[in-house]
Amino acid sequence: MKLPEHMTILDIKENPENHDSFCYLFKNLTKKKFYLGLHKIKDIDDDGPLTDGYWNSSTSDDFKYDFQVDKDVFTYSVFEWGTLDEMRTLENRKLTEVDARNNSSWYNKTNGASSKSITLTTDDIKEIRNFIDDIRNNDLPYGIKITPKVNIDVIMKYKRHQNREQDYVPAHKSKLQNIFDDRMGDTTGYYAVVLEDVIYKDVHYDFMKIDGNHSALACYDSKMSDYLDVIYIPKQVHEKIVKSDVHIELLASLFNKRKEQVTLSTSESDAVKTVVTMLNAGHTTRSAVVSDFLDAHMFTNSECKRIKKSANEIIRQNNSALHQTWIQYNIGQDKIDLADKLEKENQVDNIYVVANNTKTLSYWPELRHIDLYNKNCSDNEKIKFLKVYLWHSNSASKKLHNNYKIDDENTLTNICELMNVEVNIEYLPETKIL
Repeated sequence: MKLPEHMTILDIKENPENHDSFCYLFKNLTKKKFYLGLHKIKDIDDDGPLTDGYWNSSTSDDFKYDFQVDKDVFTYSVFEWGTLDEMRTLENRKLTEVDARNNSSWYNKTNGASSKSITLTTDDIKEIRNFIDDIRNNDLPYGIKITPKVNIDVIMKYKRHQNREQDYVPAHKSKLQNIFDDRMGDTTGYYAVVLEDVIYKDVHYDFMKIDGNHSALACYDSKMSDYLDVIYIPKQVHEKIVKSDVHIELLASLFNKRKEQVTLSTSESDAVKTVVTMLNAGHTTRSAVVSDFLDAHMFTNSECKRIKKSANEIIRQNNSALHQTWIQYNIGQDKIDLADKLEKENQVDNIYVVANNTKTLSYWPELRHIDLYNKNCSDNEKIKFLKVYLWHSNSASKKLHNNYKIDDENTLTNICELMNVEVNIEYLPETKIL
C-alpha cells in the first residue's frame, strides 16, 4: 500500500510472538491532535499493519477532513501487540486516561470498551514495578509515609497475603530474628507493607500484609523486639495501581523479586502460580504482560520457557473436559502422595499441616489439637501456622462448600487469631486426566 506524502510511519513495534491484534496511534503534527485505535489482522502470516487494506476505524469527520482535505502532516505508529481482548483493555485504558471523547486534542468519539476478563496491561506492570522500586529506594510515592514502631501484636492480627509457595521458611525467619536480637531489638531497615481497606477474592479486609511477613514473625518471636515499622498504603493510593486480584498477586510477588537484602525471592514454582492466575484471567504465555512480569523477576530465558510451559500444562489439564475424573485423595496412590506431602511439610517447625475433604469438613479437630499441643510446650515449639489443604470429592460437594466458604474461613481465621496462629487455606487440584 502506497502511503500519502503527508503521512510518515514513525514506528512499528516488533511482533516476535506473532500476535494478531495491535494498538496504533495517529498524530496530527500540524494541529497537534491524536487518534488511537486497535485492529485485528485476518491472516497474521501474510499481513501486517497497513497491508490488509485497513487504515483506521475513526468516524470523526474532523479526522477525515484533516487527513484527506487539509492533508495535515500525520505520523503513524503501532505501539503494542497482543490478543484482541488485551488490546481492547489497553485502548480503553489509554483513552480513559486522557478522557479522549471529551478532549478537544483527540479525534476519538468514545473511550473504547475494555474487555470484561482482561484487566492487566503492560503499563500496569511498569507502574507496579516503579511503585515497588520507589519504596525499596526509600523514595515513597504518592505521599506515603512510614509509620514507625507499630506494636507487633497489632501487625500480627492483619490478614497475611503470601504469594510464595513456601508460606513460612523457618531458616529465613530465624536469620531475621538473630539480626534483631543482635541489635538488641532494633528492627530499623525492616518493615511490613500493608494495604488498607482492600477487597481480595470478594472478601473485604481492613488491613492486608503483602510484604514483610517473615520480618513481622521474626519481630514477634524475638525476645528483644516489640515494634516494627509499617508502610500503610491507603485505598486512595492502591486504587491507582491495584485494579483486580491479579494486580494484588503481582504486587505481592514483585515485592520479592530477585535482588533484595535479607528477603526471600520468588521461585520458579511461585512464578508458575502467578502466571496461571494471569492465564485464567484471559492472557496467554505469549502476552507482553507475562513476559514483563517474568523480566521483572530477572528470570533467565530458559527459566522463562520452563515457567511458561508449566503454566500452559496446568491450564491444559484444568481446561480439558474429556477423560477427567475427580481426584479422590482418600484412596489409592493419590492418598499415598498426599500423606507423603503432609508428612514432609509437618517436619517444619511451628507448622501444623492437614488435609480435609469438604464433604465432611470440620475444623474442630485441628483447633483442639493446636490448643492442647500449645498448652504443653515452650514458646519456641508452639504451633504458629495452620495450613489446611481442602479437596472436593465431586461437583456437588464443591457447590455446597462454596455456599459457606467465606463464612467458614473467616470464622476459622478469627478463632486462630485468638490462639496467635496464622491460617493458610489452599485447595488441591480437583480433577485429573484418566
